[in-house]
Amino acid sequence: MKLALTLVAFLALPALAGCGGCSGDPSKEGFVCGVNSLSKGTYKERQETKEQTAATKEQQARESEEARLAAEAAERDKAAEAMALEKQLAKLDAEIAQRQKQIAQAKGKGGDPAELKALELQLAQLQRRYDEIQRDNAAAKATQADIDDLEARNAELRRQLDQMIKSL
Repeated sequence: MKLALTLVAFLALPALAGCGGCSGDPSKEGFVCGVNSLSKGTYKERQETKEQTAATKEQQARESEEARLAAEAAERDKAAEAMALEKQLAKLDAEIAQRQKQIAQAKGKGGDPAELKALELQLAQLQRRYDEIQRDNAAAKATQADIDDLEARNAELRRQLDQMIKSL
């Protein structure tokens, strides 16, 4: 009997000392495990882990907000650029119409038919290129370089027409 009591005492000793079955979770532990967890630093480790997790989530939230703000700024910039391109295209449309009037004026004044034919061809090419850029702009593919090229072509045509009209 004494041996049985000794055996029970040895088996119960780890549980009483807090060495067995302690999870480190204060909501699931008893007094002995709680004291054991405090002495081992288990609670402190859990607290540090939770603080690190919270800090990581806060950092991710900050980064997500920064990315959202950057995307909004890029969208505003893109909209402003599209608006500027639209204005330039509208101006070019009016100038192409002016070139057509100048060609009609030169025809009315008896301009050289061969030279007028060449200028009409240039104007037709300019109109086609304008239409391409207009479609590209609608599909958000037009670039400032495309419009600059179109403006340069228009300026050259205007110069040639002005020169022809002055010579008439």
